[in-house]
Amino acid sequence: MRPTAYLLSLAFPALAASSLALDGAWTLLTPALIYGLVPLLETMTGAPSTAPPGTIESARTEPRWMRSLLWLHGVLHLGLLGWGAAHAGRGEWTLLEWIGRTLSLGTEVGAVMFVVAHELGHRPRPADRRLARVLLASAFYPQFGLEHDRGHHRYVGTPSDPVTARRGEGLWAFLARAIPGCTADGYRTGRTQAERRRRSVLGPGNPFLTDLAIALGLLLTVAWLLGPAAAGAWLAASAFGVFLLESVEYIQHYGLERRQLEDGSFERVAARHSWNSNHPIGRALLIELPRHADHHAHAARPYGGLRSLEGAPQLPLGYPGSILMATVPPLWKRVMDPRIPA
Repeated sequence: MRPTAYLLSLAFPALAASSLALDGAWTLLTPALIYGLVPLLETMTGAPSTAPPGTIESARTEPRWMRSLLWLHGVLHLGLLGWGAAHAGRGEWTLLEWIGRTLSLGTEVGAVMFVVAHELGHRPRPADRRLARVLLASAFYPQFGLEHDRGHHRYVGTPSDPVTARRGEGLWAFLARAIPGCTADGYRTGRTQAERRRRSVLGPGNPFLTDLAIALGLLLTVAWLLGPAAAGAWLAASAFGVFLLESVEYIQHYGLERRQLEDGSFERVAARHSWNSNHPIGRALLIELPRHADHHAHAARPYGGLRSLEGAPQLPLGYPGSILMATVPPLWKRVMDPRIPA
C-alpha cells in the first residue's frame, strides 16, 4: 500500500464537517458510509493473508508529511469540536440531527483522534506527546495515555490488564469493566509519577489530575460561552468516541491470554496475542491501527513502518465490521470463540 493511501483518513473529518454543514437525514451520512459501506466493501474485497511491510523503521526516517498528517488531524479535530459545540449552542438541532451529528463527530473522535493521540503518545518528540495529551483531554479521557503506555503494553493478555477482553466476555460487560479499570490505572500511574518527582499527588505534578482539570476547564468554558447544549454536544461526541476506542481494544485482544510460567511471571508478548486485519481500506482509514501485533512488538515504530507479522491471528472482518459484530455478543462469541485455540 502506498503511503499516500493514509490520506484517506481525512475522510473522517470531511464527513464530520459535512454532518455540520448539512441538515436532516444527511447528517447520518457518516454512520451510513463507515458502518455500512466500508464493512460491505471490505467483505467483498477480502484481505490478503500477508501484506508487504512498511519501510519506515523509526521517526528519523519517516517522511515529514506523514508526521504533519497527524498534526493536521489534531488541528482539524479541535476545530470540528469547536464548530460542533457552537452549532449545537444555537439550539436548532432536531432529534435526528442530534443523533446524526453525535455519531459523525463521535466517529471522528474514536476512529481518528484517539488513533492519532495514540500514535503521537509513543513518539520521542515532546511536542508530539504534548499534543497527544491535549487531544485526549479534549475527549475527557486523559487516562487512556497513562494507562496505555505504562499499563497495557506491560500487562496485555494478563488479568492485570483492564482492557484485555476475556474469552466469553461480551462487549457490554467489557465496557463496564474496562472504562473504570482504565480510569483507576490512569490515576495510579499519575500518582506514581508525582511521587517519583516528589510532588504532591493532588497537584500539577500528577499528569492525570492536570489533564483532567484541563478537560473540565474546556467543558465549563464551552458551557459558559456557548450554553449547555453546546457542552452536551461535546460530551455526547466524546462519549461515543470513547465507546469506539474501547470497542477497538475489545476486539484487538479478545480471548488472547499469555501463559503464566512456573515462577508466576507471564510469557513475553508475541504476535499471537493481538487480533489483526490486513484489509487495505481499514488500514488506510485507521492509519495502520489494524497492524496491532507489530505495534506491541515495536511501540515506537511509526505507523508507516508497521508490518503484518507471521503468527498474528486475523479478524474475519475489518475493524468497522468487527465492532458491529461485537455489539451483538452471542454472534461475536459464536464467530470468534472457535478461532481462539488456533
